[in-house]
Amino acid sequence: MGWPPGRTYLAGKFAEEAAKSPGTYYRADEQGRILRRVGVRTWHFRGVGAHGVLRVAAEQGWRLDHSYPADPGRALHLCRLDAPAPGAPVRR
Repeated sequence: MGWPPGRTYLAGKFAEEAAKSPGTYYRADEQGRILRRVGVRTWHFRGVGAHGVLRVAAEQGWRLDHSYPADPGRALHLCRLDAPAPGAPVRR
């Protein structure tokens, strides 16, 4: 059977987000963690459905971002909390 539609798109989207420099795009919290966020537009998951996108995202450590209201007609917002980079300073 092959991968569901959107799986390769999501892998690229997540890799692009992970490649961003944390210091440029994000502010770390007190423990040095970074909350990364991505939005997936509805036309990217028409064939597999939002549940399929959430399943694929969960396999890669992403979850639904509850900071955004759920709206079936809009983009699906996902987030992932990344641990601090090794050797990164921790704010106290």
